[in-house]
Amino acid sequence: MDRHRDRGVADTLVEEPSLGDAIAAFARLAELALEEAALSLTQYRILQHLQQGHTIQSDLAFRLTVSKQSVTRLVDTLVDMRCITRRVDPTDRRRVIHAITPRGTRTLQRADTIIERYLMLVLQDLDDDADIEAARRGIQLFGWASHASYERVHPDGIVPGPRTSKSKSR
Repeated sequence: MDRHRDRGVADTLVEEPSLGDAIAAFARLAELALEEAALSLTQYRILQHLQQGHTIQSDLAFRLTVSKQSVTRLVDTLVDMRCITRRVDPTDRRRVIHAITPRGTRTLQRADTIIERYLMLVLQDLDDDADIEAARRGIQLFGWASHASYERVHPDGIVPGPRTSKSKSR
């Protein structure tokens, strides 16, 4: 069967989805999966970021694109769930340090497993195993690129253009 045809109605062509439509579909898929994992998207993003190591409040605010004051409210539930810790930096009492706990790591791993299960429920509608693997690989590549783009991020946004020695120095 031609993958550009509607599976439910023979010979009915389906318009190829735009990238925006695909991103919106990913967002909805993530919402559904994270609902099952009992996490909000923001909580998931916090755990993902903290998995890389502990961080200060201003860094979390920057990564989440929220105010420093909002971070306190956003992490309260995760602290209550014992998924992260929040402590005052002993060298600078004005700074608050957040870190993921073993329970937070397990929560994140469970969420990732659920997200992958939901993704595979969608990808199974591709007829070809090679297409399924290509889609998985494309999603992973997008993830790697999005993480790498943080290297080029500054308070005003992502520096346009490819990563070069020139753009790295900004």
